[in-house]
Amino acid sequence: MKRSYKGISSLALALVFMAGTATAQQEAIITQVGDNNEATSTQNDGVSSIITQNQNGDNNVAEAYFKGLYLGGDYGAGNITQVQEGNSNTVLGINDSGANITQTQLGDGNYARVGNEDGSGSGVRRNIDATQFQEGNDNYALVETGNGVRDGGGYTQTQVGDDNDAQVLNLGNRNTFTQTQYGNDNTSVIYGGGGGGYVAVTFQEGDWNTATVNSASNSFADVSQIGDWNTADVDVSSGSTALVSQTGDWNTATVMQSN
Repeated sequence: MKRSYKGISSLALALVFMAGTATAQQEAIITQVGDNNEATSTQNDGVSSIITQNQNGDNNVAEAYFKGLYLGGDYGAGNITQVQEGNSNTVLGINDSGANITQTQLGDGNYARVGNEDGSGSGVRRNIDATQFQEGNDNYALVETGNGVRDGGGYTQTQVGDDNDAQVLNLGNRNTFTQTQYGNDNTSVIYGGGGGGYVAVTFQEGDWNTATVNSASNSFADVSQIGDWNTADVDVSSGSTALVSQTGDWNTATVMQSN
């Protein structure tokens, strides 16, 4: 059985929903200040979870799903925290079981998602910490989980500025990804396959920089770009390691490594 709660604000609204059994406690806390905000919280029975949604502004949308899937003998308690301050922001978090998701949006017109497009899709799983922070306007942050990401690791996306785009797509297990962007109109995209224990990091400070990392196996990639209009394209596989650092403007770096 699922429990779904929805709050739709008019000026100010604070709701606390609690449910539980002898072995599982569930709590949903929705706080809304402003007009036309919408918060949806869905929790499966039998699994301890806390969902917190805070909206301050107008026309914000927050959706949180804690699915409580059975994973290798353990459901796993978890949390989802969503904070929106500004207008017309959208956030979606899907926690299959045993993960922690924190999503913060400060500004207007930002979009952040952990998991697939709707609540029926896969999300992050056991022992995963996923954090998305956006300060500015019209930023886009995505962790696309394929068939579910699980068994340790972390996903951190930080964007300060306007019109930045950070994406992590098609992940396997035991991965750690960090994307940091300070400035405007920067793009960072990381593609990851299954079966890897790799770490990928991108850091961009400036405007109109682009970093693309395609990694698999036990690869490690670190891309740092400081300046404007820089481009880095890194494609690594097997046990490869790539490190790219560019300071200045209009630089281009291409790395291709395979077996």
